[in-house]
Amino acid sequence: LPSYLQQLEMESNGKSVTRDGKPVDGPTAAITWGGVGTDAQHAVFQLLHQGTILTPVEFIASIEPGHALDPAHHRALLVNCFAQGAALMRGKENDADPARAYPGN
Repeated sequence: LPSYLQQLEMESNGKSVTRDGKPVDGPTAAITWGGVGTDAQHAVFQLLHQGTILTPVEFIASIEPGHALDPAHHRALLVNCFAQGAALMRGKENDADPARAYPGN
């Protein structure tokens, strides 16, 4: 259920512009924490990047993995963690599709 709610609310509704690219003047979706893996992460960051709610976040990552998977798996997770923080800080413009842009900060 958490992954369904995250997809429905946060990723689908968590935008700061309407379908025609006009700014939304209020909150668009609630933050629904829970779930695991990259699907949950994707829904969370979709709303954090493109939503209307200012949400302070901290990134905590383990240097040493707690599993016996291929070390490349852990490196990919670390790279993603650092990239999400950088993207939230810098933002991204997209004049062709305002629904894919986010301001950063």
